[in-house]
Amino acid sequence: MSSGRDAPPCGSGEGAQRDGDLAGEPGVRLEQGEVRGQRAPLGRGDDRTEQERRQRRSAHAGALGLAESAGLTVLASGDPEALAACRPVFAALSARVQALGEAEEAAYLKLVHSLIVGVYSAMIGEALAFGQKGGLPLAAIVDVLEAGPLGSRQLTLKAPILRERRFDAPPSDIDAAAKDVDLILDAARADRAPLPLTSAVRQLMAAA
Repeated sequence: MSSGRDAPPCGSGEGAQRDGDLAGEPGVRLEQGEVRGQRAPLGRGDDRTEQERRQRRSAHAGALGLAESAGLTVLASGDPEALAACRPVFAALSARVQALGEAEEAAYLKLVHSLIVGVYSAMIGEALAFGQKGGLPLAAIVDVLEAGPLGSRQLTLKAPILRERRFDAPPSDIDAAAKDVDLILDAARADRAPLPLTSAVRQLMAAA
């Protein structure tokens, strides 16, 4: 996606990477000054069918809507001149551009984001299941949590789905979430960063 003839190749998304192998696209390297975006952490290969790919694209319709209304947050890292050239494209898609450094900082912050979402989702799910075992109505639990000091944007976003138990067509699937967590754990092992909570969440995903 580009904006104007002088803009380098740019992609919309929450992270940017340059001058390195694109994991998930074996053998592809970015040219000097080329910038590509990503909407999810980079993975190592993708064996999904075309139908599954279409389903995943559909599942991200909310993000596409934010792009159309210039409501995204762009996490950017890489060569400063290349990123500056992409500013017009980012401005057309986003309300905020956060420049994070000249290496892989944007991708790493996306992993941080995914870690919080994964652990938080597991915690909320466990708490709701525990409350229902005690005889509490699911909708009442969600209402009280959302309105109180334990409320969050993430809970508010998911509250309608939880109250109505609309679990047949979730906005994302467990396999995609598990791949995100695998990327987080791979990075943590490389950086010798202990992530006991995230590791436990991954085991729950494996059993789901």
